Amino acid sequence: NGYIFAYTGILSAIVQGTIVGPMSKKWGEPALIQQGFVALLIGLVMIPFSDTLEFLLIAMAIVTYGFSLASRPCPVACPCRFQKETKELF
Repeated sequence: NGYIFAYTGILSAIVQGTIVGPMSKKWGEPALIQQGFVALLIGLVMIPFSDTLEFLLIAMAIVTYGFSLASRPCPVACPCRFQKETKELF
């Protein structure tokens, strides 16, 4: 349903705009990526068992939270780590 996708989009913008930055400074990007993948796992496991709209919205909120945590720092962290490792080789 389109309303559920709108809900996840708005929730993702809120999480990435307000929560991810302070959490990244406090715990670091690798911990954020791990927490994001754990939340994604929990939310995706919950979706098939959603028998009410409320339970589905909770599951989608957990998926959105996890995706927002895992997707924002990952493109930033991965190239930096790759460059650091390749410099150590040479």
